[in-house]
Amino acid sequence: MSNANEKVGVGKILKSLRLVNDYYVIDLADEMGVAMSDIISIETNQRQPTDEEMDKYSKVFKMSKAAILMFDEPEEQDGLLHQVYNVLERIINRFDL
Repeated sequence: MSNANEKVGVGKILKSLRLVNDYYVIDLADEMGVAMSDIISIETNQRQPTDEEMDKYSKVFKMSKAAILMFDEPEEQDGLLHQVYNVLERIINRFDL
């Protein structure tokens, strides 16, 4: 289990959202008008998304940027966002997405 003050990483959050929304990397890249390598770099936390890219993620996933970024805020281990993220992570790992 991770430290309660640790951030998950926005890339990991965006990857989870992509998988939950049933997008392949190539499809998301096409819809956002970016290169597949950009999506992969962001999802592996090699780099942070730009403001413009966050706007595009927000539009595709129909979520505000603030809502997306809230999942990356450190909080108490029993906090609601932490629980939701853990459920998403278990689903993704169980189905090897």
